[in-house]
Amino acid sequence: MSKKDRRAMLTGLMEAGSSSESPPTLSTNRPVLPRRGAIGAISSAVSGIRAAGVIEIEPNRIRNGGLPDRIELDINDDAELRRSIENHGQQVPILVRPHPQEEGLWQVIFGRRRVQAAQELGIAVKALVRDLDDAELVMAQGQENSARRDLSFIEKANFAQQMIKAGYDRGTICDALTIDKTVVSRMLSTIERIPEEILRKIGAAHGVGRPRWIELADCLDDYKLSVADVVELLSSVRDADSNTRFRVLLRELKRLRFSSNANGDSPVRIKSNQGEPIAEASHRGIKKRLSIAMLSDDGFGEWLIARLPDFHAQWTRSRGDS
Repeated sequence: MSKKDRRAMLTGLMEAGSSSESPPTLSTNRPVLPRRGAIGAISSAVSGIRAAGVIEIEPNRIRNGGLPDRIELDINDDAELRRSIENHGQQVPILVRPHPQEEGLWQVIFGRRRVQAAQELGIAVKALVRDLDDAELVMAQGQENSARRDLSFIEKANFAQQMIKAGYDRGTICDALTIDKTVVSRMLSTIERIPEEILRKIGAAHGVGRPRWIELADCLDDYKLSVADVVELLSSVRDADSNTRFRVLLRELKRLRFSSNANGDSPVRIKSNQGEPIAEASHRGIKKRLSIAMLSDDGFGEWLIARLPDFHAQWTRSRGDS
């Protein structure tokens, strides 16, 4: 299947669901659809979907499927979508498949926010149905993600990372997102350096591209921030949008880097009495955490850690605090 065919796939699906003709009222019982073994079947079956039309499904019968793609929920965007559906109806159907384990239920391939809006409004969801296996589901989800403009760089990188964790190879990721292996490698090399907990504290950061995410990752590598550190740095803007949270966090990390450089806060080389290097120590992070990198694995590091309470007691006595 060529890239041109793959790009046309979702266009065909959307055209099928946005026809001006009134959709027929069909049973929401699990349809009998032929099983096809390749993602190309989606494109070849578009005419069949048009013939079958759009069905309506109660949202409480729809379950999530595929891989997580969004890093955060945007309450304002969700409210706007809900108002639009309430005032004008659901213009674009979602895509679902029959649930593979639970008879009579469905799994959403894409359109989760429309399902949520319908749930809140108490109305049925308009849906196109495809009988896809797990690999085809992820492929279709990735193709839809690659065509969306509201997913940020880091959310697409997160989707690629989720595909890796699910066992898909990079060639499949390229096909799913319609990108080449170089772009996939760049995405993965960026997101792998940012802990997931910290990523979710920042959010999707729409409009922030790879170079600035790399700059943030470099700063995080320097200071090894914990989630608590990030929360502290973002305390003044925790209710702001994700772009603001990203900008503030990067600014504060760059300020820490400048302060450390100005104070000459570089690693200290520790030597034995014989002059042999044994460790490097440095203070990093907003709480000046002490890091000691042992230069050999002779067991001295474990011995040192075990005796730190004794050394602390000696230090306390030397200050006259005992």
